[in-house]
Formats: sequence, C-alpha cells, structure tokens
Amino acid sequence: MTARLSAKELARYRCLDCGVNVVTAGEFYMLNSEIWEGQLGLGWSDNLCIGCLETRLGRKWAGRVAGVSKRMLRRRPTLAVGLTL
Repeated sequence: MTARLSAKELARYRCLDCGVNVVTAGEFYMLNSEIWEGQLGLGWSDNLCIGCLETRLGRKWAGRVAGVSKRMLRRRPTLAVGLTL
C-alpha cells in the first residue's frame, strides 16, 4: 500500500505528537467528530498514532475494528478503521 504513495503524500500522514507515520505503522482509524474535533481539538487533516491518541484521551483505546477489508485499506487508508470509545 505505501509503495503507491509518493514521499510527499506519505509525509502528510505523520502523527502530530510523536512523528511516526501512521500509514507505514498500519494505524489508521476514524473517530467521531465530537471526539476528534471537540475533545481533542484536531482537524480532519490531522493524524495521531494510537499510542498518542490514548495519551491525549488519558486512557487506553477501548474500540474495535469494524468491518475492515484489505480492499478498503488500499482504497482509503485514513478512513479504514472505526473506533468506538
């Protein structure tokens, strides 16, 4: 999957807090906008790895992967995983 992204495109997927690339780490997910924007104060082009998400939330991720296929991961990597908090 990452071979299809240019270096410039791949650079857009860095965690804001620690700098890890969430695409190459395989940590893509989507949160409810009330949590992402409201509680965390982030925009839709921002990225956090799961570890930094947990740090900002002050607790472990209690979500689950909901109906994710390999085809979906290839097509829309930043929207592939849904979290339930």
